[in-house]
Amino acid sequence: RSVIFDLYGTLTPTIPKASYDATLEAVADRLDVNRGRFRNEWHDTGEIRVAGDHADLHDYIVWLCNRLGTQVGQGAIDHCVVLMNDLVRPLLLHPRGEAVPTLKKLKAAGLTIGLISDCSSEIPAIWRESPLAKEILNPVFSCEVACKKPAIEIYQEGLRRLGSAPEETMFVGDGGSNELCGALQAGLIPVLYRPPEMEEAYRPEAQEWNGRRVDSLLSLLTLVN
Repeated sequence: RSVIFDLYGTLTPTIPKASYDATLEAVADRLDVNRGRFRNEWHDTGEIRVAGDHADLHDYIVWLCNRLGTQVGQGAIDHCVVLMNDLVRPLLLHPRGEAVPTLKKLKAAGLTIGLISDCSSEIPAIWRESPLAKEILNPVFSCEVACKKPAIEIYQEGLRRLGSAPEETMFVGDGGSNELCGALQAGLIPVLYRPPEMEEAYRPEAQEWNGRRVDSLLSLLTLVN
């Protein structure tokens, strides 16, 4: 038996909107481009970032600058990469308080643990710094496999890495990226995790979900038993 987790909003909190917006403004200023135009292009090309179309965040920013019609030096781009890494690093270094204890208890109960995350390259670059990395040895990052949720293929890759059958595998997520329906279509057992800040991070799928759900990660221990 296995449990595969989502990352953002599940094992970690989501990035506060104010922090995200402030970082994008700082990046735009460093690249000397209009803040509003940069923000729009950043959001419009989000699918490209998480799909792994570029080798890493550095290459993506170079591509985005070309798209915006601006050229900047290597130092500016490196600084922007640092800014984005600094935005997500606290999430990985300080996941939800119940995340690591839950993973340890599930493993002690004999379950194998996996991860499927829609993310850009800064997450795998920082992953080994996270306490989550000690508990999840074979994570699947969309930017590395060129596939994102809810595509069936990314769930199949998660199962392959764990050596697990879909009907014996639970997928736990907060409902972003239509991940629960994707898990269901892939044959897994989807479970909505409704975190405390769910009202602030609107997830359409979570609002409409009628399947299994938990309000705390530790509640999964009861559910799997």
